[in-house]
Amino acid sequence: MASSMPLSDYPYDTDDDDDEEHDEDSSYVTAPLVEPNIQAIEQTYQNLANLLGVDKSRVHPHFCNHVIKKLCKRKDEASFRRADQIVTEMERLGQDINGTTMMAARVYPASGRPVAVPDVYTYIFLMKGYLYTGEHRYTERARATLDRMDYACQVGYCSDTLQMSANDVFRQTFIFARPNGVNERRDNADLCLQMLLEMERPKTKALNMVLHKLAMPMNHHDHSSNVKAEKLLRNACEWYLTRENHSDCRPDLISFNTTMKAHAERGEGVKAESIFRFMEELQSMGNTDFGPDIFTYSAVIAAWCGDRRSSPKFKAEKATLLLEKMQDSITNGQLSTDLLQLNMYTNVLRQWDNCGSNHGAERAEAIVKGMEDMADKGFIKMKPNTIIYNALLSIVGARRMPEKCEEILQKMNRLHRDGDASVKPDVISYTSYCKACALDSSFVAHKRTFNIIQGMEQDFESGVSDIEPDVLTYQTLFSSKGYALREGGNVAEKILRHMEERYEIKGYVKSKPSMYTYLSVMQAWLRSANHRKVDKMYDILCRCEDMDDEHVRPQLIMYNMVLEACANVSQGNVEQNTNVILTGMKTFQKIRDSSTPARLKPSSQTYLSLLETCAKKIEEGPKRNKAIGTMFQHCTADGVVDSRILHSIKQHSPVGLQATLLGGGGENYNERFVTIQDLPKEWTVNSSGDGQVKMRSRTRRMIHTAKTKNARHRLQNL
Repeated sequence: MASSMPLSDYPYDTDDDDDEEHDEDSSYVTAPLVEPNIQAIEQTYQNLANLLGVDKSRVHPHFCNHVIKKLCKRKDEASFRRADQIVTEMERLGQDINGTTMMAARVYPASGRPVAVPDVYTYIFLMKGYLYTGEHRYTERARATLDRMDYACQVGYCSDTLQMSANDVFRQTFIFARPNGVNERRDNADLCLQMLLEMERPKTKALNMVLHKLAMPMNHHDHSSNVKAEKLLRNACEWYLTRENHSDCRPDLISFNTTMKAHAERGEGVKAESIFRFMEELQSMGNTDFGPDIFTYSAVIAAWCGDRRSSPKFKAEKATLLLEKMQDSITNGQLSTDLLQLNMYTNVLRQWDNCGSNHGAERAEAIVKGMEDMADKGFIKMKPNTIIYNALLSIVGARRMPEKCEEILQKMNRLHRDGDASVKPDVISYTSYCKACALDSSFVAHKRTFNIIQGMEQDFESGVSDIEPDVLTYQTLFSSKGYALREGGNVAEKILRHMEERYEIKGYVKSKPSMYTYLSVMQAWLRSANHRKVDKMYDILCRCEDMDDEHVRPQLIMYNMVLEACANVSQGNVEQNTNVILTGMKTFQKIRDSSTPARLKPSSQTYLSLLETCAKKIEEGPKRNKAIGTMFQHCTADGVVDSRILHSIKQHSPVGLQATLLGGGGENYNERFVTIQDLPKEWTVNSSGDGQVKMRSRTRRMIHTAKTKNARHRLQNL
């Protein structure tokens, strides 16, 4: 059965026509070019040119066409000139023998060898070479080549004709040309649409190619070409029924699937489903050729899953209904599963995951159960594999259902032991299980996460299992309710040291700590009540600075976390407070002296933590006032004063200092009437708005970015 997948290539490309077999005579040039490199093309061209000039009877016309095709693929002026010379020599031969019996038979009487006169494909190869450059000057040459072909056919030495006019030959060749570059493709798609509309007798292949070019996403903001594709498809259906010259341009299943793919690329679920309903309507009217197939369902499901206007639940419901309808068609024998791909199920499961509810987890579980039932009925292609079960584990794990995750893992292990290699659990499976345990608020579940990872290490090192825990597996211990954060900074530090030891000493590359790991350990220390947390966090910061690894290069958020620890650490004796202040000053100096490619600049949070540190760790008096004044001057110079810093100045500074810093020392200074809007604009030009952005939210964004990069890196290594 012919494939009806959306068109992605020319279904009938004359470039791939095989040369005919002829008598193997050493004096007769028929061998095709084996190596399409420059040296081979040059040598073959020279041989062919010599033969055309000395003895044309030793040259086969198909070989001439082959050399022309290879020369044109180089797309440079010299190659085009040589290809044109070959065509000219072939035309000369055609003119010499035109009107003779040899021309009528197109063979030499003595040897019976074909005469090297041009045929339609001789001109088409040259014309395609010109058009494939995408340059206007070569387009004009292509039109001139078209005129040469028309003249050769009229004179008679080019007797091969296509079932279309010369202008249609040019237009169809133009449509199948593939220019490079986004701008060229966008302009070419519109020109191809115009060429199709101007054809006297358009073909279905040309229609599908134009639809394919319109379906290609040019950029994220291109929402017009898919509308043009749908309009062209509906018009083609109407023209086929009402216009006689469109009898060869009957839209087929490829036409509909390609148009739906255009909507899927742009997340237009409603428009894709409207075409799907149109196909069902045509099928109900007796046009069985338009019945949806696997590619149809795949396109409309992808369109709904990528829809930007609908809520996750609505998209998931729509996609699930389509999945159920597809499964019914398969059960009834209306659809074949030969070309079925399970990624459509993965897309639907991801939508239920985005719903963020237990109901979504239940629906996802029902989808996987439906796949298992279909496999039991004999539809093996629909049997869930490791990717499907991992998607389900991710959904269930995010809903804090460790028992359900354990049940799914046990099923996967049981099926794998029974000989089903397609459902073998991998590190992603166990990471999802660990995540479910980490999100559970009970201590037992947290301890289970630690035990799972410990068991994975032992099984891998002993050779019992080939599943090695990676950095994302360990990071489940550092989740918002994970084992490490629950136990405090000491436990988090031990886990970090353990990961570093596995990477540096034992050579387990997957255990290498990431930026998120160091951030999480610092966050655990920040939440701790331990009075040594400042030294511990500063030590982690220095270790990251000493590493020659761009993936763990310290960011401003890490410096700010150390400064926040300095501000919030419990009060100690004079020596301890002095040590905290010195650590804060060293951290601040590191920010100002940073030599990273993206130079770090102190933020509002940086100065807020420094002001709080000075206010809490220095006894009230001139020394504290001087420190606060110095920090505030740096803050104004950097333009990062916000409402939080203004509030800190009012809270920890005497009125006289406030008047000096904020009111210019005037006698009428009143702190209640000084707002952020009253300050000079250059003091607040680089601040983050009204200063209400909390440190924790920034930390969460930083952690989310690090986790995304790590997940992407792991997928690339699979």
